[in-house]
Parts: sequence; C-alpha cells; structure tokens
Amino acid sequence: MRPGKTISHLERRIVEICSPTLAGLKTGSLFSIRGLSKEVLLSEVRDLNRRFRSSGLLLLPLKRTEDLALLYLYRPKALRSDLMRPQSFRILQDFGYRSTDMTQSLLTLCRRLQEDSAFPHEIGLFLGYPPKDVEGFIRDPDCPLRSSCKGCWKVYSDPEGARRIFRRYRKCTACYLKRIQEGSTLEQLIVSGL
Repeated sequence: MRPGKTISHLERRIVEICSPTLAGLKTGSLFSIRGLSKEVLLSEVRDLNRRFRSSGLLLLPLKRTEDLALLYLYRPKALRSDLMRPQSFRILQDFGYRSTDMTQSLLTLCRRLQEDSAFPHEIGLFLGYPPKDVEGFIRDPDCPLRSSCKGCWKVYSDPEGARRIFRRYRKCTACYLKRIQEGSTLEQLIVSGL
C-alpha cells in the first residue's frame, strides 16, 4: 500500500465481502464486523453513507449484539427492482411482508432479524439471489445441487449460470483487494449510479 493511504477496518471488510456490490454486479451484500462500539460503528456508517450518497449505495446496520454488528450494503435502485418481481413478493408474503415497498420490506427484515430465533432465509432476495434459488433453499436446504455448485448462495436452478456469476464475483473481489493494496480509495472502486 502506498504511504498515507489507509482504510478503516470497516472499509476493509466492505472490500473483502462487498466488492461485487461496489462494482454494480450484485444488488447487496451482507457482512458482520466485530470490535466496534455502537458509537464508533454508527459514526462510521454515517460517514460512509455521506461518501456513498452520489454513488447509488447505502450501508444499513441490520442487527447488533454486544460485540457483533450485521451490516447490509446495497443498491436501492436494484433492490426496488428485485423486490417488485412477482416471485420475490410471493416469497416475502409467506414471511409476513405486506408490501413491495423497499423501505417497508427493509423494516420487516430488520424486525425478523431482531425477533426471530431462526435466520430469515428470504434475505437472499435482498442480496440479489435468484428467487428460484431462495425458494428452493427455504423448501429444501439439502438440495443436491448445492454440493456441486458452490458460491455465494445455494443453487437450485441454472447451476452453470450460477458458476459464471460466482467466477465474476471472485474475480471482482480479487481485483478490488489488489487495488486497495495498491492505494485506491473505497470511492475509486465504486461503479456509480446503478
């Protein structure tokens, strides 16, 4: 890394986990971070959202425990489109979502994360996963395709298409990690306006 170019622990986690979202290849990414106080975390999230404002990205804390925060980096425009798909909304309705409105859906997701002991698997729809695969996982988490096609999600349809996407995501992440190591800023990695 070039002298004078440092990134925060939170920024590093974003590049490690969310590069496909930064690049506009993926609707959203979910990641956890440890060791930040509530005040520091909220301050960094506010700062990053100011920096992301013109890029079409938002960072949202979804859940916090004593030492762990679950964060969601997403592209609102892409999420709105994903949630409007009839198959996506049908899946969400099964879990108590009452509207295709993005804000209402995010509030319902946060509530489910806080109140339910089981992880809400419909979250895959918020990450840009194919609705058929989200529904397949909800119905049968032990599908045989998942062992032959590994990546960001468990694949229940179109394994070859999923493999191509997974390769793009891995390539993007490797490229972005290299660019950060070479001194690029987080803002320089963002593909804007998607």
